[in-house]
Amino acid sequence: MSDGNLTPSEYAKILREMIHYGHVDERNHLITPSEYAKILREMIRNENDLTSHRLGWMSTFNAFLFGIVTFVWTQNNRTGIIFDNHTGIIVGTCIAGFLIDFSILLSLFASEQARRHLDKLWRKKKIPEDEIPPIWGAKATKWGKYCLLMPWVIMPVVFIFCWVILFFLALLNKGMN
Repeated sequence: MSDGNLTPSEYAKILREMIHYGHVDERNHLITPSEYAKILREMIRNENDLTSHRLGWMSTFNAFLFGIVTFVWTQNNRTGIIFDNHTGIIVGTCIAGFLIDFSILLSLFASEQARRHLDKLWRKKKIPEDEIPPIWGAKATKWGKYCLLMPWVIMPVVFIFCWVILFFLALLNKGMN
């Protein structure tokens, strides 16, 4: 079957089945290996777009929240009120930053799991690389501990760590005054 023989609704139905069941069952013969690769590549592209958007949202939220903390902190020091009246604002902002970053971290892990699932579906087909290029540009390897250094993992973790430190600094500073 060529790329033009399936209607968009047939592609959508196949995609739903692949997502729900992890494979295309009795209608597996409806799509050629090249169509299968095309579907998987499109699904991976979608997950990559979601990852990019989530990292953008995370960066934007963190810039805004760090701006709030910086403004409140500097205003307190300028007026000589050493942080006391605005500790609640800073603590609340730290909690919001922590929750937002933790939520985004979970969604980024979900995207990574989806990509791994799609890679597993591709490898199950055992299509020779000389027949159809693989769905990934790189060879499939076990990333192991190096996966933790990927930007979509380390960025949310670093931001979470920063929010926790700021939270305790705010409480410590309040206790010292």
